[in-house]
Amino acid sequence: METIYSFVAPPGGTYPAAGLVISPSGVIYGTASAGGATVGCGYFNCGAVYELTRPASPGVAWTETTLYSFKNSGDGAQPSTRLASGAGGTLYGWAGGAAFELTPPASPGGVWAETTIYIFKGPPSDGGTPVGGLALGGNGSLYGATGGGGTYNQGTVFELAPPSSPGAAWTLTVIYSFRGDGDGIYPSAGVVVGHNGTIYGTTNQGGSLGLGTVFALEFVGGAWEEQVLASLGGDLFSPDGLALGHNAVLYGQTDQCSIFKAAPPGAAGGAWAVQSLYGGAGGTYCRQASVAVSGTGAIYWTSSTGGTSTACGVSTGCGTLDELMPPTSPGGKWKFVVLHNFTGQDGDGYQPNGGLVVTKSGDVYGTTYYGGRNFFGTVFKFTP
Repeated sequence: METIYSFVAPPGGTYPAAGLVISPSGVIYGTASAGGATVGCGYFNCGAVYELTRPASPGVAWTETTLYSFKNSGDGAQPSTRLASGAGGTLYGWAGGAAFELTPPASPGGVWAETTIYIFKGPPSDGGTPVGGLALGGNGSLYGATGGGGTYNQGTVFELAPPSSPGAAWTLTVIYSFRGDGDGIYPSAGVVVGHNGTIYGTTNQGGSLGLGTVFALEFVGGAWEEQVLASLGGDLFSPDGLALGHNAVLYGQTDQCSIFKAAPPGAAGGAWAVQSLYGGAGGTYCRQASVAVSGTGAIYWTSSTGGTSTACGVSTGCGTLDELMPPTSPGGKWKFVVLHNFTGQDGDGYQPNGGLVVTKSGDVYGTTYYGGRNFFGTVFKFTP
């Protein structure tokens, strides 16, 4: 485990509550829920979007650049979810009820341009502010979920479509309102978009057992159709987001850190198969859909509590980085390993909150909300 960056006091970003995105060239982008140059949003300012650039030689520090400081004046504030990366390196996200677009400069060293593309109005018109991050579709639209609002005030999935001409307004459409009649209610995380444009997500409650669902939305015949892929139960309840693996297999976690797999049917019309891969551990808590899948099929996630260390001053533990290795033969058991127990000591972070990202080379990157050299949180890297 390596702490590659410890956040400093404002005007830099502080307290990163979300995961990261990494460009093809290896540049890291993320949001900080506090810090930045704008005061007026609490003691540590209104938050920022930051960039981390890899050093030219090993052993040298990564370079942090604040790309945008939120002003809390129509542009939102205190972002807490992962960015989405689009064409040309454009970044998308939301903060404090405002969705934004951050466009890179035309030449290196220039200023990034921030545009507020939509301000959420609240129930019932658009469902209110999203839960989790925004997902970018192949058509250039952004997709997300809200925990409430909609026709039945039990949550929505929405599409935020770009304008047909530069400078025009983006258009938000609620493409599904959860009803609570077995279809699930109250999403607590964002959605993922499959290769064929199908939208996948979870609801925290509802389904046939009332303990949450995995759902899909597919565009058929000019309209979106919702299907409950699985109603969860047993040690799988209150799911909190998904990651897309190979062959349209979905992997998810619950807020109690149980890990599950949802595999599509082998034949048309068949049922999705849900398998519990790991039952969680007492005293652990997972946030922000941290699960990520590597090219080898290994599953990684963080727990914000639990672990063997309380050196950070948290009696329930400082958090862990965990791994599930797939079985070596079909039907075998997945192998659970704690890769790192966070301590908050000697530059280590603690209480990881955001999602993870795995590079093509297999390196795992993530953030901790607290800790590091300056106590304002960290970005870490784990190399298997």
